[in-house]
Amino acid sequence: MRSSVTICINGWSEWSDPLNLVVTGTCSKPSLSAHPSHVIASGGKMSFSYSSEFTLDTFHLLKEEETSLPLHMKSQLSAGRNKALFPLGPVNTSHRSIYRCCGFSSTSPHVWSLPSDPLDLEVTEEDFPLDVGEEIGG
Repeated sequence: MRSSVTICINGWSEWSDPLNLVVTGTCSKPSLSAHPSHVIASGGKMSFSYSSEFTLDTFHLLKEEETSLPLHMKSQLSAGRNKALFPLGPVNTSHRSIYRCCGFSSTSPHVWSLPSDPLDLEVTEEDFPLDVGEEIGG
């Protein structure tokens, strides 16, 4: 195994890329649900719904084992809770995964809530019924 060391003449290396740190667990977890259901046929449409009793004006949707940045949605106050609705569709089997959400206040974007309980989104293959008089394979 080879390794290399860079020695700088002035004793300092170049600046690294910035690293964003996030503190989690500052408030209890928000709720996450799927509408109309957590089981959806491929090609269908659904929505994730987030809700929190704390003043969290933005929610992040986290897909398990996803390395890209989380999707986010601004919330609105409704019946004393901050809520957000994230529409998704048409869905396909690549959407099948376990999801969680975290919330934060825009005044402290690096301080997040605990993650929600996991939601397992199941995407099924849809069977299309034949029209009357339609022939199979023809």
